[in-house]
Amino acid sequence: MPLIWGQNGLTPENGFGSQAEVLIKTRQAADRLGATMMDRPEWGAAHPETGEIYMTLTNNSRRGNTPTSSNKTDGTSNAGSSNPSVDAANPRPDNDYGHIIRWREDDAKVTATRFSWDIFVQCGDRSSAKVLGASYNPAGSDGYKGNINGDDYGAPDGLWFDKDGRLWIQTDQQGDAKGDWINIGGNVMACANPETGETRRFLTSPPNCEVTGVVTTPDGRSMFVGIQHPGEDWKINFTDNSSWPDNGYNGSTTFTGSVVSKPRSSVIVITKDDGGVIGT
Repeated sequence: MPLIWGQNGLTPENGFGSQAEVLIKTRQAADRLGATMMDRPEWGAAHPETGEIYMTLTNNSRRGNTPTSSNKTDGTSNAGSSNPSVDAANPRPDNDYGHIIRWREDDAKVTATRFSWDIFVQCGDRSSAKVLGASYNPAGSDGYKGNINGDDYGAPDGLWFDKDGRLWIQTDQQGDAKGDWINIGGNVMACANPETGETRRFLTSPPNCEVTGVVTTPDGRSMFVGIQHPGEDWKINFTDNSSWPDNGYNGSTTFTGSVVSKPRSSVIVITKDDGGVIGT
């Protein structure tokens, strides 16, 4: 159902003075129309050839919890207190690892009012021994293993297509390789084939950071990747968790503390040894 000012309650009486306000307050407008609550949508990307739209749904540990809730039509619902029920677009309760959804607008036109869709991937940890809590309904769900064709990852966030149609996926999870992430490790950037779903890990981030932002030069031979807030969640010293981009590991996976520089957000540049296109 399109969000059009003056229709379906999107009126001045309900706080929408114009089409511009509908666009600015999109979430509130969607609540009034009864839109599907999604699991923390983050980035969207369009395939350069097919026009398919992909969107990351990073996670939602409250999905499927009881008692279930729905958003108020006046747009005042607090996301932190919502327990949306499982649905076709968000099929897993306690969706700790997230998923990626995609849709195809009719005739590949942005003016289309109808589209088809599917779930590109359910992320997860195939080695996880974790089981659903008693307050969740596990029917029809394996819980946490996912269906990735390739290397495991979770909490998909950044999303970008290169000029040749490769889908680059960046994650935003705890980043400390503990708890739910003990088997997967820290945050990653992966590359997926949109046709087959095959996904391979391209890089692993420094500890306690988020991988976010990616672009290549027009020839695809140099890639720029953002490393955000490395070493977060330190308790006593800035370098408790990381000293990126300085090397405080001395070839080990355990931080030695030998470098005391404060960790800094960075942009790294990646090239192939043979000078070729990244991802080939």
